[in-house]
Amino acid sequence: MTIRPIMRRNYSIANQRGYGFRINVAATVRQYKGDNTERIRWYSGSRRNIQNNGRKCLDVHGKSNTHKRHVIFYNCHNGLNQAWFIDQRGPLYRRQPFGDGIKFQLRTKMGSARSLFWHNHIGGNQFMLRIHGHEPFNPR
Repeated sequence: MTIRPIMRRNYSIANQRGYGFRINVAATVRQYKGDNTERIRWYSGSRRNIQNNGRKCLDVHGKSNTHKRHVIFYNCHNGLNQAWFIDQRGPLYRRQPFGDGIKFQLRTKMGSARSLFWHNHIGGNQFMLRIHGHEPFNPR
């Protein structure tokens, strides 16, 4: 399974290229090539983790719920900074079931429920993921 941005369907959430499944590796959006590090799973449960094939979880770095905080892959510990939910409440988002092309935002379950955004180019045609305020499609 891959998670892809609505604006560029040929991109997906992945580990930073060249770092494999190590911890503290930046979570990025990059061009989808079918690489093992681009396969992401959504796990249900109390915290709703998002894991890569290396069993590392999408994690808000340093458990810091601040605007523009970067997101990494880290060992899964079921902490609140690894808990996510799918938001379809905005006027642009349809209700379930999810199919191709369905619009939604991934939000952290930490207080203020900041959304996952990408716009910081970090080289190699990759963009670092960060958490931002509540405005859909507005990373500023």
